[in-house]
Amino acid sequence: MIMPALCFLNYDLKSDHCQSITKLLMASSRLLNDIQSYQKELEVGEKNFVILYSKANPKAGLETSIKHVKEILDKMKKELLEQAVMDGFNDLPKTCNHFHVSILRVFYMFFNSSNLFDSATELIPDINRAIHL
Repeated sequence: MIMPALCFLNYDLKSDHCQSITKLLMASSRLLNDIQSYQKELEVGEKNFVILYSKANPKAGLETSIKHVKEILDKMKKELLEQAVMDGFNDLPKTCNHFHVSILRVFYMFFNSSNLFDSATELIPDINRAIHL
């Protein structure tokens, strides 16, 4: 979803800064999803980072694994925001940096309290608000 949109924005996707900030964004979205979907994925036998960390650290338990993933996520979010907001940090246009921050905000909205992608009705008020307001 992110890479095709960047292509339409006509940025140099091979620049080190673009690759760095995009990797942070994609990894953040993956971790946000993993925090919300680990129970469902555990039931169907799929892997995600919460489950993998829990299995690698059996004494930690799921709650500690979630806390660990959230700590990683916080560090990644801070690094992404630093790269996007600090003047002179990268050679990307402000619109590209703004795009990355906006997409991060969308992912946080989708995965903040539950996995809204799996709900048939949870996003309807947000969609209506975005379209009509």
